[in-house]
Amino acid sequence: MIPSTPPEPIADIKIPLWDMAPRDRARMACHPRGLPSYLWSHWKSALKGVVTWQEFQSAVRRSRWDFADWVAGTTTWNDACQSIRF
Repeated sequence: MIPSTPPEPIADIKIPLWDMAPRDRARMACHPRGLPSYLWSHWKSALKGVVTWQEFQSAVRRSRWDFADWVAGTTTWNDACQSIRF
């Protein structure tokens, strides 16, 4: 149900999180002003009426370790985005 994968936010999100400990990286990656906002801005039109902003935030938070792995370079951006489930 995930729309097409948006461009990888390397400068805005990945680089600032790079030096953090894995636990902090996972927590900060899913801060509402981070990845959830970025992804919602790209997917809002496809997801409105299907999930609310709050449900979307929860779904991204459940995938936080996948996004932490993306920051660490152990998974791809596409795979991290595809891990989001509603």
